[in-house]
Amino acid sequence: MLPRKYQRGIAFSVVLTAAIYLGLIVYNGGVEKLASALERFPWWGVPIGCALAAGNWFIRFFKWERYRKLLGVRITLAQSVLIYLSGFALSVTPGKMGEAYKSLLIKRIDGSPISRTAPIVIAERLTDLLGLVILMGASGIATIMGGQRLSGAPEGPDYGRYIGTAALGTLILCIVFLGVVFCDPLVMFIIKIMGRVGWLKKLDDKLVSFHDATKKLLSPSQLLFPTLISVASWSCEAYACYFIANQFSADKPGLDDVPGAAVTLPLCFFAYSFSMIAGNILFLLPAGVGVTEGLLGWLLDHIAGLIQASSISCTLLLRACTLWFAVLVGLISTTLFERWYGRVEENNGEAGGT
Repeated sequence: MLPRKYQRGIAFSVVLTAAIYLGLIVYNGGVEKLASALERFPWWGVPIGCALAAGNWFIRFFKWERYRKLLGVRITLAQSVLIYLSGFALSVTPGKMGEAYKSLLIKRIDGSPISRTAPIVIAERLTDLLGLVILMGASGIATIMGGQRLSGAPEGPDYGRYIGTAALGTLILCIVFLGVVFCDPLVMFIIKIMGRVGWLKKLDDKLVSFHDATKKLLSPSQLLFPTLISVASWSCEAYACYFIANQFSADKPGLDDVPGAAVTLPLCFFAYSFSMIAGNILFLLPAGVGVTEGLLGWLLDHIAGLIQASSISCTLLLRACTLWFAVLVGLISTTLFERWYGRVEENNGEAGGT
């Protein structure tokens, strides 16, 4: 089993998600309308959606391996796969930062300090964000060039304004973060200030090690390839969005939908990447739950032309095949890890010497 604090985190995320999903279902017409929409979905599509999600994991594994080797973590390929998959169990933590649990598992096998391996999660999240921004920009342009509109009807809201703000805001956040990481005087000043706090004094050396590893992973020469990996990997889940939404494409656009509303590949890529970015920016929410589902459902409803019940059905099916399937695989992998290498508990010294 996972350490208790992680178990509590997952339990909280599940309860919060259930409440949000219930709210979405009620808001969009209730259980009957949802059930009616789901009856139109061919259930053989669920394994396809899960397979596309697994394709995302497979491609991103190359990024994990690149970072692991860059930091000199010496474990076998089989061990690396198991640790990588185990991290998915914590995908529902805020900002997915619970995936730093992988550092505890690495420490159990080869003794690598957590302060040296935890930056892998930060590098993964940053390059994921950059990849999603590229995917959103490219698919948004392709959508417009294909004749669909993202700006709404003349009298309606200007969707383009929010889209541009999200993309620009994400890029600014990434640039500011990188600027802070590579500004050694500022980082050393922050570490010095933190060192004046009693219980943080003993973390000085660990924070310096953490900063050095982060700089190594996020150096300009290391950003391009992992970001391109992110573009390719998240394209798999964006295609899953298109595949699932296409099963509901017989819906007729409503009066409040934008002109030319239709389920198209570029639009689904755009809708998925845009909603994922929004969910990732609001990192205090576990896996962006609520924000991602609400925004994706709204885009599928108003821009892709699905009816409300179909859009929420598509959204919930997609999240089941991606996020919650990943959590299930992560929990199974964690169980296998503990069976082969023993239980990992932070309060039993696993976090010691980080």
